[in-house]
Amino acid sequence: MKTSLLLAAVCFSAKTYAQQQVIDVDKNPMPLSSRVFYTTGGQPFSTSKYVRLTSGSPYFSDSWMKGYLLTEDSVEYSGMLLKLDLLENLLIYLNDKNQEFVSSLPMRIVSLKDTVSNKKYIFTHSSSVPGAPDKEKAWYEILVQGKVFLYKQYAKSIYESKAYASSITEQSVITDEKYFIGTGTQLIRVKKIKDIPSVLSDKKKELEMFISQNRLSGKTSNDYVLLIAYYNSL
Repeated sequence: MKTSLLLAAVCFSAKTYAQQQVIDVDKNPMPLSSRVFYTTGGQPFSTSKYVRLTSGSPYFSDSWMKGYLLTEDSVEYSGMLLKLDLLENLLIYLNDKNQEFVSSLPMRIVSLKDTVSNKKYIFTHSSSVPGAPDKEKAWYEILVQGKVFLYKQYAKSIYESKAYASSITEQSVITDEKYFIGTGTQLIRVKKIKDIPSVLSDKKKELEMFISQNRLSGKTSNDYVLLIAYYNSL
């Protein structure tokens, strides 16, 4: 797989990959600065709703990450500090006064860069994923692109409880990691890595052999990435 991450910025009005534009988030020049983004709309974000949180996190990462954004209208922005609230599926940014705001612009792509590990995480909104439920408002991480796409969803839910003899309600955020295969017309959830050969049945034997030879258990995202990347290479 190429180390340079390529995004599929797809025109999804018909929920297909028929018109695909490849965007290199490392090299593509950004037409608008982050300062322009700050003036396009948003509302203050309050962290007070998470003050009772004792475990887990509503965010993809608690740390602010430098980001690249692609709106539904194909306008690009870069250079902001961003967070993804995956509990309420909000895009949060720091404005030029270091105030936390929620973006009001519909986004297609959000790319986050961990400056410590130099790793990028690419998310696409469910409205841009063919086969995703129409009413869903969620973010999917793009793990593999090609003939088929591999997506990962961090489905977060909040759980409330009270300690013994306490009147204070504590909150915990639980994360359920889900994997999906995007065929261009369908979005298919796979609960186990051994389910994938049956989903991609045109190469079932090859995939079963690859799983066996490489001892892929599906315990890590990398196992899924290796298998789907192999399928796309066939």
